Amino acid sequence: MLATSDFVLLQVPLTAETRNLIGAEQLKKMKRSAILINASRGPTVDEDALIQALQDGTILGAGLDVFVKQLLSADSPLLKMKNVVALPHIGSATHETPSTR
Repeated sequence: MLATSDFVLLQVPLTAETRNLIGAEQLKKMKRSAILINASRGPTVDEDALIQALQDGTILGAGLDVFVKQLLSADSPLLKMKNVVALPHIGSATHETPSTR
């Protein structure tokens, strides 16, 4: 499925089986025009392998709202890449969002 998908969207819990579910090997199987979207848990993606794949053009881009270390460092390469859209996991927390209180 990785070899034929235009978008790969991760929506999985973080478990021993899903930690680094997407790493260098999986990224190499993806289309060069593919976009990886991680909206589950940061450690489901090997961040170093993702950075390398984005720099090398192994995949086209990434959309991320979770990171291995929440509160991503301001000097992270992910924040400097034009082929990455990064949003804090609380991106939907707006005044218009209904409260769950």
